[in-house]
Amino acid sequence: MSITRLAQIRELFVDRGKYFVINRGRQYGKTTTLMALEEYLRDSYTVIAMDFQMLSTANFADEPAFVIAFIEYMEDLFFMDDELANAVDAFVLADLTALKNMERVTLDKMFRCLSRICKKKEIGVRTIKLGDKTIVEAFV
Repeated sequence: MSITRLAQIRELFVDRGKYFVINRGRQYGKTTTLMALEEYLRDSYTVIAMDFQMLSTANFADEPAFVIAFIEYMEDLFFMDDELANAVDAFVLADLTALKNMERVTLDKMFRCLSRICKKKEIGVRTIKLGDKTIVEAFV
């Protein structure tokens, strides 16, 4: 996979927060492309690489089974990779794992948690006036 192609995927899709699909037949380099993209993005993004072949057919039987299996798989990934675990807000990750214990676990709840995990941390600036003094506070 060429650096030019990886840069193009990053610019057109990743940096813009867009979804994209790599769709080709067998032996066209889909997995190779994803692995190269993962390495290419690692310096700028937190990359969570998941292989759905790690889930059994039973995990796709219904919505709750899938959500629970997906969350357990993510827990394993975070447990095995300290750098990954440190890159994600612990409270947001706890919200995701708490879904497993809910009476009615659904995809929409999981996707909301995943969106919060994926949300970029932005630095904000607040200006406060106290008489003739201005206090500027930066926060994450």
